[in-house]
Amino acid sequence: MTPNESQPPRPGPRPPQGPAPTGAGAALAIDPVKLLLKYKWMLIGAAVVGAVLGAVSHFALLRFYPIYTSEAIFQALAPEAGLDTIAVTSVDRDEFELFRGSQVNRLVSEGLLSQVVRDPRLPNEAPRWTRPYMQGGGMDLVKAQEDIEKIVRANVIPNTQYFRLSASTNYREDSAGIVRLVRENYMQELTARVTRDDNRRVDAIRQSIRSAERRDHAGQRRDVDDVTAPAG
Repeated sequence: MTPNESQPPRPGPRPPQGPAPTGAGAALAIDPVKLLLKYKWMLIGAAVVGAVLGAVSHFALLRFYPIYTSEAIFQALAPEAGLDTIAVTSVDRDEFELFRGSQVNRLVSEGLLSQVVRDPRLPNEAPRWTRPYMQGGGMDLVKAQEDIEKIVRANVIPNTQYFRLSASTNYREDSAGIVRLVRENYMQELTARVTRDDNRRVDAIRQSIRSAERRDHAGQRRDVDDVTAPAG
């Protein structure tokens, strides 16, 4: 009698499988258009609320924390032809624009604003603006210098001979006072520079006159020597 040999069961056919996921593609795809349509009313509401709050904040700041701007206008003129005449010389347009630009830069320069901060009249001209910088009877010049450079502006007015100086603070009188001090310090500096230039021109004219007088005197002496020389 021989033992029965049992055959192992044969595997059945495998069920069909879908395509294998590719990396992060297993996550669900996000359709931005569907999201926008789904939350559009929420987004519109947020935009409206933001606009309303922004407008309210803007007008509240204007009402309780206003900004006042004071201005001064300067006119740039062509240089005079000379010390003894009021005729003006022709000036190249590019040269004129360069001059105006240099004056605008000077109005907001660190050097000029440093003079304004150190001007003893500043606490009286802009008392409320300077109050936060007062310490022990003196002023924090470094901090005041940093802040005054932020509130003083200057610009060329296009297609004109003019350029503008302005200062903006929360106090009307203080803005006007700061503009006044910047203007006065600028004009003093400009006047001193013009005076120095005029003095140099006058000194040059005097030197030319003295040189001409010496030449004339030397020529007259030669003429006298020629007249008094004995005949040969």
